[in-house]
Amino acid sequence: MKVEQEAQVWLCAAEHYRDSLMAIVGDAVASFRRKPGLDSLTRIYKQDVGAVAFAVLERVLPSADLPRTDSSYIPVREQLRSHLIYQVLKRLVEEEAVPVELRDILFSIDLGL
Repeated sequence: MKVEQEAQVWLCAAEHYRDSLMAIVGDAVASFRRKPGLDSLTRIYKQDVGAVAFAVLERVLPSADLPRTDSSYIPVREQLRSHLIYQVLKRLVEEEAVPVELRDILFSIDLGL
Protein backbone atom coordinates (compact mmCIF):
# COMPACT_ATOMS: atom_id res chain seq x y z
CA MET A 1 0.00 0.00 0.00
CA LYS A 2 1.30 3.45 -0.83
CA VAL A 3 2.19 5.86 1.97
CA GLU A 4 -0.51 8.31 0.88
CA GLN A 5 -3.18 5.61 1.02
CA GLU A 6 -1.94 4.36 4.37
CA ALA A 7 -2.06 7.93 5.69
CA GLN A 8 -5.63 8.31 4.47
CA VAL A 9 -6.64 5.08 6.26
CA TRP A 10 -5.13 6.28 9.56
CA LEU A 11 -6.73 9.71 9.25
CA CYS A 12 -10.14 8.14 8.56
CA ALA A 13 -9.68 5.76 11.49
CA ALA A 14 -8.69 8.55 13.88
CA GLU A 15 -11.70 10.60 12.83
CA HIS A 16 -14.18 7.73 12.86
CA TYR A 17 -13.09 5.84 15.99
CA ARG A 18 -11.64 8.64 18.14
CA ASP A 19 -11.25 7.24 21.67
CA SER A 20 -11.81 3.59 20.68
CA LEU A 21 -8.92 3.58 18.18
CA MET A 22 -6.49 2.34 20.83
CA ALA A 23 -8.63 -0.74 21.52
CA ILE A 24 -9.00 -1.45 17.80
CA VAL A 25 -5.26 -1.24 17.17
CA GLY A 26 -4.63 -3.31 20.29
CA ASP A 27 -6.94 -6.03 18.97
CA ALA A 28 -5.13 -5.97 15.62
CA VAL A 29 -1.74 -6.31 17.34
CA ALA A 30 -3.06 -9.19 19.45
CA SER A 31 -4.30 -11.03 16.34
CA PHE A 32 -0.93 -10.73 14.55
CA ARG A 33 1.03 -13.90 13.89
CA ARG A 34 4.46 -13.41 12.34
CA LYS A 35 5.42 -15.62 9.43
CA PRO A 36 8.87 -17.21 9.57
CA GLY A 37 11.70 -15.57 7.68
CA LEU A 38 13.34 -12.21 7.36
CA ASP A 39 11.17 -9.16 7.86
CA SER A 40 12.25 -5.65 6.98
CA LEU A 41 12.13 -2.88 9.55
CA THR A 42 10.12 0.17 8.46
CA ARG A 43 9.31 3.53 9.99
CA ILE A 44 5.90 5.03 10.59
CA TYR A 45 6.25 8.80 10.55
CA LYS A 46 4.09 11.14 12.59
CA GLN A 47 3.46 13.47 9.65
CA ASP A 48 2.15 10.54 7.58
CA VAL A 49 -0.40 9.10 10.00
CA GLY A 50 -1.41 12.16 11.99
CA ALA A 51 -0.88 12.99 15.65
CA VAL A 52 -3.81 10.95 17.00
CA ALA A 53 -2.96 7.72 15.19
CA PHE A 54 0.74 8.18 15.94
CA ALA A 55 0.07 8.51 19.67
CA VAL A 56 -2.06 5.36 19.60
CA LEU A 57 0.55 3.41 17.64
CA GLU A 58 3.31 4.61 19.96
CA ARG A 59 1.42 3.24 22.97
CA VAL A 60 0.15 -0.01 21.48
CA LEU A 61 2.93 -1.27 19.21
CA PRO A 62 5.45 -3.61 20.78
CA SER A 63 8.91 -2.13 21.08
CA ALA A 64 11.41 -3.13 18.41
CA ASP A 65 14.16 -2.83 21.06
CA LEU A 66 15.98 -0.33 18.90
CA PRO A 67 17.25 2.98 20.20
CA ARG A 68 15.16 5.89 18.96
CA THR A 69 16.88 9.21 18.72
CA ASP A 70 13.98 10.85 16.93
CA SER A 71 10.41 10.77 18.23
CA SER A 72 8.91 11.62 14.82
CA TYR A 73 8.81 7.94 13.80
CA ILE A 74 8.09 4.47 15.16
CA PRO A 75 10.18 1.51 13.98
CA VAL A 76 7.95 -1.44 13.07
CA ARG A 77 8.39 -4.67 11.12
CA GLU A 78 6.81 -4.77 7.65
CA GLN A 79 4.55 -7.75 8.36
CA LEU A 80 3.08 -6.12 11.46
CA ARG A 81 2.62 -2.81 9.66
CA SER A 82 0.79 -4.51 6.78
CA HIS A 83 -1.37 -6.49 9.19
CA LEU A 84 -2.36 -3.39 11.17
CA ILE A 85 -3.30 -1.33 8.15
CA TYR A 86 -5.26 -4.23 6.67
CA GLN A 87 -7.21 -4.85 9.89
CA VAL A 88 -8.04 -1.17 10.39
CA LEU A 89 -9.03 -0.72 6.74
CA LYS A 90 -11.17 -3.88 6.81
CA ARG A 91 -13.03 -2.63 9.86
CA LEU A 92 -13.55 0.82 8.33
CA VAL A 93 -14.93 -0.72 5.13
CA GLU A 94 -17.29 -2.99 7.10
CA GLU A 95 -18.64 0.10 8.86
CA GLU A 96 -18.79 2.07 5.58
CA ALA A 97 -16.56 4.80 7.01
CA VAL A 98 -14.10 5.18 4.13
CA PRO A 99 -14.20 6.70 0.65
CA VAL A 100 -14.79 4.39 -2.32
CA GLU A 101 -11.11 4.43 -3.37
CA LEU A 102 -10.04 2.96 -0.01
CA ARG A 103 -12.72 0.29 -0.26
CA ASP A 104 -11.36 -0.61 -3.69
CA ILE A 105 -7.84 -0.89 -2.22
CA LEU A 106 -9.10 -3.42 0.33
CA PHE A 107 -10.71 -5.45 -2.45
CA SER A 108 -7.51 -5.38 -4.48
CA ILE A 109 -5.53 -6.58 -1.44
CA ASP A 110 -8.00 -9.41 -0.95
CA LEU A 111 -7.66 -10.36 -4.61
CA GLY A 112 -3.88 -10.29 -4.39
CA LEU A 113 -3.40 -7.45 -6.84
